[in-house]
Parts: sequence; structure tokens; C-alpha cells
Amino acid sequence: MKLILLFVSVFLPYGPMLFLLWLVWWLDRYEREPIWLVSLVFIWGAVGGIFFGILGSLIVSVPFQLVFPAAMAQAAGPIVVAPLVEETTKGLILVLIVFNRNFDNMTDGFVYGAATGLGFGMTENLMYFIIGAAMADPFQWMEMVIIRTLFTAPMHAFASSCFGAALGFCKFRKSILAWLFLPLAGLGCGMTMHGVWNSFAVVSETIQHDLPLIISILLVITEFALLFGVFQLSLLLESRMIRRELGREVARGLIPAEHVRHIASYFGRFGRSWLPRGVDKGRYIRAATTLAFRRAERNMAPAGGKQFYQGEIERLRAEVSKTLGTALPQGAQIGGPQQQMIHMVPPGSPPVRS
Repeated sequence: MKLILLFVSVFLPYGPMLFLLWLVWWLDRYEREPIWLVSLVFIWGAVGGIFFGILGSLIVSVPFQLVFPAAMAQAAGPIVVAPLVEETTKGLILVLIVFNRNFDNMTDGFVYGAATGLGFGMTENLMYFIIGAAMADPFQWMEMVIIRTLFTAPMHAFASSCFGAALGFCKFRKSILAWLFLPLAGLGCGMTMHGVWNSFAVVSETIQHDLPLIISILLVITEFALLFGVFQLSLLLESRMIRRELGREVARGLIPAEHVRHIASYFGRFGRSWLPRGVDKGRYIRAATTLAFRRAERNMAPAGGKQFYQGEIERLRAEVSKTLGTALPQGAQIGGPQQQMIHMVPPGSPPVRS
């Protein structure tokens, strides 16, 4: 039986974590992150985060072992040391990629943070499943697999996504105070989540009772609900930004006004009745959505970075025009044939800017 459990343990961790990684990537509805970069972040969590997490925990545990009694030092490992070290090592990759031009905002931070956390959780599960298969009976092993797959590994994703979201929120902020405070607050939030989960697990094991574990599971579910709500709010803000920025392209005559509400709505993108016959819908939506993001990023970027975004805007305008099969003059002015477009700007759009 142990050989069977060991064999299953070697393969079991991958499927659930890869599915959750795909789900998080898919939920980023408007501008999904490049798969290569999400995969890189995931691999960092699975390899680099684990390696430096183990190494860092061994180093940081030494002062606790020297100062505190053995029982307290042992409890401090999962409750204090692991959250401090592991959230830092998982988050290192986020600090390295935050200035990548694919890392644009808070939504992206959620995705990349969850990716490194899921990678970490996958490798940690692999190690625990193998050890459990060798030492525990089948029922204990099965209980551990369920708890770690459904709650412990997602907890790693939730914790890391707090840090990622904070970095994404700060991406184009010019306030030094925001950069000093918010990422540390996000990291601290993740560490707190991690520490609370481990605390209840330690208490549950110490008193040999399931109540603390049940409470911690309820807390993880609550954390998921809160983070999912913030994630949806971030997507709502993206939708409003798409409406605003494409509304300005409507005024230029690039995009028909009736297309904006479809492009800015995930469900509105379904179907083809709103598009002219023969238009490549996927290419058009991607180009128009990216154009909206690049416009917003250009407006927020420092002076030295605006040139890149302006070049991207012109390239995407040309792609949108080509995809729609229209030929608009560069810098088309409002007036003449485009004058009717003024009345087609979505209600509530800010004053027109090119």
C-alpha cells in the first residue's frame, strides 16, 4: 500500500495546481497575461521560492532555538518563521517583474501573486505527500491530501496575491509614500494569513482536536471571498477604463461607438451580431482592448516612458483600422464626416483627449 501511495504522491500535486493556475489566468478577462511570464512566475514559486524558503527558514530559526525553550522554538517555526521567510521568497519574483510592461495594474498583481503561490504550494504538497505516504496510514494521508490541496496551497496563492496586488496598484503611482507603505502592507497581509493558518494547524495538532482546523478552513474561505471581491472590483475598474479610453477613440473616428460597450463587457463580447461581416473578432477585441490599456498607461507613465506607449498606441490604432477594414487618416480631427461620432461617445465619458 505504501508503494502505491508513494507512486500516487509523485504525480498528484500537479493537476490541481495547474488547473487553479489556468483558472486564475482565465479570470483576468480583459487583458490576459502572457503565458510565458505567468509560467515563469509559477516555476519560480515551485523551485526558487521553495529552495530559498527552506534555506531562509533554517537560518532564521537559529535565533529562536538559541533564545527560546525547545517547545516554543518548535512552534515558532510554522507560526512565525515560515510566514516571514516563505512570503518573502515567493514575492521576490514579483519585485523583479513589477517593472515589466506586461505587469500593468492590480489585476495583474493578483494573477502573478497567485501564480508564485500556487507554484510554491505544488512543490510543498509534493514533499508533504511523499513524506505522508511513507509515514502515515492511508486515511491520514488522504486527509492531508484533501486539506493541503483544497486549502493550504490556495492559502499560499491568496497570501502572495496580496503582495502582488499592492505592487500592481503602485505600478504607475508617483507617490514615494505609496511605494513605501502599500507593498509592505500587502506583504504583511500575506504573512498574517499564512501565520494564522499555521497557528490553527499547530493548535489542532497539539490538542488533537479538529475544531481549530475547521475554524482555519472557514477563515480561508472568507479570505477567498474577500480577495475574489477585490479582484472583481479591479476588473470593474478595468472595464470602466476601457470604456473611457475607447470613447476617446470613438471621437477620433477609429471605432464605432456601439462597439465600445461590447468590448468593455466580458459577456458583451459574445456573439458576432455587433461586428461587420468578415471582421476577425478575436484580433479586433485584443487590439482594441490593448489600445485602451496603452492609452491609460501612457497617461500615467513618467515622461521618459511615454514614448514607448505612444508608439504602441499608433501601432494598435493601425491594427484596429486594418482589422475593421477601414482607412482613417492619422490624427483625424472631429468634424466633417466624423462629426456624427461626437453623439456616439458613451454617456459619462470624460472630455476628449487624443
